[in-house]
Amino acid sequence: MVSFTPEQRLERAFYRAASVLRSIWEEDGRSYDTRILDEPLIPSGYVTVGESVQGTERREHVVPRDVICRECLKMFARHEPLEEVAKFIREHLKIVRISLEEKNRLDNSAELNLRQRMPLGWKVGDRVFARLDIAGITFREVVPKKPLHATREDASA
Repeated sequence: MVSFTPEQRLERAFYRAASVLRSIWEEDGRSYDTRILDEPLIPSGYVTVGESVQGTERREHVVPRDVICRECLKMFARHEPLEEVAKFIREHLKIVRISLEEKNRLDNSAELNLRQRMPLGWKVGDRVFARLDIAGITFREVVPKKPLHATREDASA
């Protein structure tokens, strides 16, 4: 078995997700499944970057996975290298744990309605935390968990 550094394991996780998305896109040119950007391909601990000061009952992707997937499809259509798509995913796939009340405000609020979209006028390259900013969600940063040098024998023990 090959041994990888924690950084290599992170890179491989994002590359793997990008590769799966591209494979699906190559088959029909338009579909995707946002669950590709979740366990087991990309463990939540790799991308959890914050915890709300109001509570941590819910995981919130700061950029909705649907937004990320749609941008990946555009990148594939422009023939961008898989490494660039993986880098894009890594830069945008982040989770902040928030309270149930904050989740409801973000998703269901008549003025926000940001469950599956970014704020009006947001574009790739803008602040990834824009949804949380507009919803008034304050959070403290946490350090994402780094992958360990686990072997298959360690995992089965």
